[in-house]
Amino acid sequence: MLNPGALILELERLRAEYAAIQVNDNKFGRTFEVAGVLRGPFGAGLRVKTIWMTEHLSGVTKFVT
Repeated sequence: MLNPGALILELERLRAEYAAIQVNDNKFGRTFEVAGVLRGPFGAGLRVKTIWMTEHLSGVTKFVT
């Protein structure tokens, strides 16, 4: 069963618990890398590297990939 809400919560937890490292700054915004462990619905962990961007115009930080 798919649960996108649980994935969103895990991504938010990852962003809050692990250090963000700035990797780029371009005309669109600053990009950051956050590496850590995502937990699945049964507690299994998966080491991931995520990319986030803070847009220059809006100041909003978004999950990229």
